[in-house]
Amino acid sequence: MKAIVCVLALLCLWAKVNAQAPLAIGDELPGLVLPQTLRDTVRTSDFRGKLLILDFWATWCSPCIRMLPKTDSLQQAFRDKVQFLPVTYQKAETVQRLLSRLPAMNLPFVTGDSVLHRLFPHRELPHYVWIDPQGKVAAFTGHQEITGAHLQRFLDSALIRTTKQDRWVDYHYQEPFFQQGLSGSVLFQSVISGYVAGLPSRYDLFRNPGDRDLTRITALNCSLVDLFALAYSEGKRNFTANRIFLDVADSAALLSKKSGQAYHQWLEKHGYCYELILPPALAKEAFVLMQKDLHRFFPQYKVRVEKRMQPCLALIRTTKEDNFQSKGGNPSASFSAFRARMVNTSLKRLVAQLSTVYLQHLPYPVIDRTGYSGKVDLALDASLSKVEELQKALAPYGLDLVKKQEEIEVLIIMTK
Repeated sequence: MKAIVCVLALLCLWAKVNAQAPLAIGDELPGLVLPQTLRDTVRTSDFRGKLLILDFWATWCSPCIRMLPKTDSLQQAFRDKVQFLPVTYQKAETVQRLLSRLPAMNLPFVTGDSVLHRLFPHRELPHYVWIDPQGKVAAFTGHQEITGAHLQRFLDSALIRTTKQDRWVDYHYQEPFFQQGLSGSVLFQSVISGYVAGLPSRYDLFRNPGDRDLTRITALNCSLVDLFALAYSEGKRNFTANRIFLDVADSAALLSKKSGQAYHQWLEKHGYCYELILPPALAKEAFVLMQKDLHRFFPQYKVRVEKRMQPCLALIRTTKEDNFQSKGGNPSASFSAFRARMVNTSLKRLVAQLSTVYLQHLPYPVIDRTGYSGKVDLALDASLSKVEELQKALAPYGLDLVKKQEEIEVLIIMTK
């Protein structure tokens, strides 16, 4: 009978939390039972009397991963006064795969979470929520504030000087952006507006499921360089930062090398939203129309694509033996920080991921020089952001990444 009463009490608590509005500064964190952890069940009430810091993170977030060893060290330093609680919506097995490659950490990881995410909605990761020893929400911050000095200052005075401004806007990417009432004033039939606070920086290409023709291009909070790179990609190439050259007297309005909050502040002044909705008759002219729109609204710039000899990181074959030919099956490809799995798909998928995501920090682009057009099966267990580890993982397949001079297409942006 006691067990039934306990279950009913937990169900009532879950229903109350599920219906509760997001918490703000000064609100009290309700007592929650968090059963999905990599250790024993966690109760938020267990941490009363300590500064509790909820660390919202994900395995695909590089800054989050870099912060985990730091928070673990701070946890040890402030053992009796502070408790870090890493929280992710991802499944336990996904988290375990990542943690198996990192130094051992003594943190109670919460996995498969939806309750805390509902109480503390956010757009950017990592996201930290500070709960004071009395159980009240004290601050929302980014990773810059997670330092020993900040922790000690909070413990001494219960104050933190900086609070993360993480605005939340209910954006549905499947629907046309400018029909959701989120934008500024419309400037043209192909719509261009300034920066819209609370939205991510991203672009989406929507295609007709039948003939794969473009029906819509939507780009949100992008720099001019990003917009030009998208327009001149024409849907068939990627102009990453290492394939873009600026011939301008002042690049301040085109791109910024700042990061974090400083970059967002720059983007507020120099970011744009763009949307083009296409009738079927104009689908094949989508990128040409986008190019014309950009030149119409930003006539001070001239843009062209040209071929240049450039240092590249080329994917090549080291043997004539075909060690990666696909055995068939449903085409699939999945990539994460430490592994890649490709079944019955093209090598171009791997090159695209390395070039635009995992090796985008390199000063030279990643290109495909295998000459292989067939479908492949690959299983790589390595850090996809480290060339040396990738080379070791590719070697059994008769593949390698080598630096060489190659003629490639680059994007040139200049002032008229």
